[in-house]
Amino acid sequence: MKLTWETFKNHSEFTSLTIECPITSNHIAACIFGEQYAKTLETFDGEDCDSWFDVYFEQSPLVCTQWRYKNERMRKAFYELCLEDGCINDIQLEQEGWTSEAEKQAHREHERRAAQREVQMQRKKQTLSFDEKEARIINTMKQTIATLQAIQKRSEGQERKLRSLLEKFKDV
Repeated sequence: MKLTWETFKNHSEFTSLTIECPITSNHIAACIFGEQYAKTLETFDGEDCDSWFDVYFEQSPLVCTQWRYKNERMRKAFYELCLEDGCINDIQLEQEGWTSEAEKQAHREHERRAAQREVQMQRKKQTLSFDEKEARIINTMKQTIATLQAIQKRSEGQERKLRSLLEKFKDV
């Protein structure tokens, strides 16, 4: 089962951590509930939340350092989500004690896959935009054909009227 922020939001330890470590709980609040929710929290380590978010989004500080799940699987899943969101990196992992090469390699692989997903999404967007352009061209062509057909019918009608007038004048 793939763990998501929703998993952590509903996890029983989340509530107790909200009191124990404001840095992590603010960060998680931002990840789970969005930036606006976390900004409504009163303080962040004595600073107002706006200045913390400026730092967080620009410099990715050590925001996940106090998260200590007793359940190792949940802890690793949490770090994977943090890596995916780009809020921690290899240096922070070392400071957290994730020094084994196997763990670092797993996270690098995770980052590589995330980058691949991003490239695939970009390609998909380009393909969609090409398809959209093609659809617009086809629609324009259909509209042009419909207009030309309407003009042709009008012309045919006018031609019939002119012929009937000519026939009348021939008799005169």
